[in-house]
Amino acid sequence: MCRVVAEFIAPRPSTALRAAYLAIERETQRRVTHWLKVLVDEGALAPGDNAARTRFLLTVLNGLTLERAIPREGSTVQAEDDTLRAAVGSLFGLE
Repeated sequence: MCRVVAEFIAPRPSTALRAAYLAIERETQRRVTHWLKVLVDEGALAPGDNAARTRFLLTVLNGLTLERAIPREGSTVQAEDDTLRAAVGSLFGLE
């Protein structure tokens, strides 16, 4: 894990790369927040703190993204699917 941090996380990104990351993060946050609002407005999801829900979902997605960046043996598709289902299920009270 130390090598992963040293190779991929520790290096300081350029200003342009940092701006690109932040733009992607803002757009992803906007989209997730929008769809959570749609689900609440349609009655599919109980009203609640969509900002916290968005942070939770994006934390899960960021973790899955990091896992994909790390070489592994075999497919992680089933584990990723299970993780995403658990995260969404927790929002809907389906755990």
